[in-house]
Amino acid sequence: MHIAIVTGGYYGLSGSFTNARELAIHLAGKGHIVTILSPDVAPEQNNKHMYFIRIQDIPLIPQNIFYFSSLLQVHRQHPIDIIQVYDSIAFLSVYPFAQYYSIPTVFSMQASIFSEGRSVDYSWLTAQILKFTNRFVARFADRLICISQEVVCCAIHAGAKKDRLVVITNPVDLSTFHPANEVKDNYTCLYVGALRPTKGVEYLIHAIPHVLKQLPETRFLLVGDGPQKEEIERFIAEYEIDEAVHLEGYIPHDKLPLYYQRAHIFIMPSLNEPQGIVTLEAMACGLPVIASNVGGIPEMVQDGHNGLLVPPKNSEALGKAIVRLIGDASLCKRLSQNALLTAKAFSWDENIGSFIRLFSCLTKAK
Repeated sequence: MHIAIVTGGYYGLSGSFTNARELAIHLAGKGHIVTILSPDVAPEQNNKHMYFIRIQDIPLIPQNIFYFSSLLQVHRQHPIDIIQVYDSIAFLSVYPFAQYYSIPTVFSMQASIFSEGRSVDYSWLTAQILKFTNRFVARFADRLICISQEVVCCAIHAGAKKDRLVVITNPVDLSTFHPANEVKDNYTCLYVGALRPTKGVEYLIHAIPHVLKQLPETRFLLVGDGPQKEEIERFIAEYEIDEAVHLEGYIPHDKLPLYYQRAHIFIMPSLNEPQGIVTLEAMACGLPVIASNVGGIPEMVQDGHNGLLVPPKNSEALGKAIVRLIGDASLCKRLSQNALLTAKAFSWDENIGSFIRLFSCLTKAK
């Protein structure tokens, strides 16, 4: 098959970019031809099974124009069998093209503006645009891949019919994310993700003084960047915890294993999380997880089995969970072992077949 993957980005930290990138690699590894259309790729990256089309980003000119024209160019050179889309705004230009050439479309719903609390990350106007595009996708995509039951509910709320929904959780690449052989740093807690309201990083910062009071040697690594960076820095200065907290900034995805492998536990304090691919990456590296009991997280993290779940927006509960886990070596070891087993079930080797079967079914039915 020739699969076109349309995404608003390819190299970023977000779960959608990670999934788009790894899906392309694994499809190509199975002998399929994959063309990636994204603003941050270049044709010189082309190889035997993967082709990259850079989408122009010119101020005041809608990118959708370039998605449409690029798809047209690709299809004329090598007919496209199916289009996988990761961006609801880009889907507006993909849909008329796909309709004209009778090409099935699959939309990967990695998150939804209809998730509770999701709109706090956006302006009112942006939220309204995303609500419109989400409804359009829900109505017209041939299939919607939902990464959790949380996203299924959002897709139905947006107007999707149940018979067009397929649940495929974002897999994790076990060849990249795996435990380290060397001894880990003691008492190192890791956060990976954007610094924005729905990620709940401020609640982690508020919990740190409580942890340090009981375990003063604990250290916290925060990987990521975003609009809340200055606010987080202000909290760190206010609590005088700058020696214990290190803001690492943006780290390329291929460098993340080094951070997971240094850490003792992984923390995800999100207020809303459709799934949380970084949680799976951490588990694949053998890290026990402390996470908010929200969205799709409980579908991966079972409290007391492979991690600990805490209520969202609750710094006190989060702090107590950190202290408990660091202070109980046997619990930490058991959660770590079960986290590894969980990650194996979510590996690309176990799940790439689900994507291929879905694509094959749609192309045969057209």
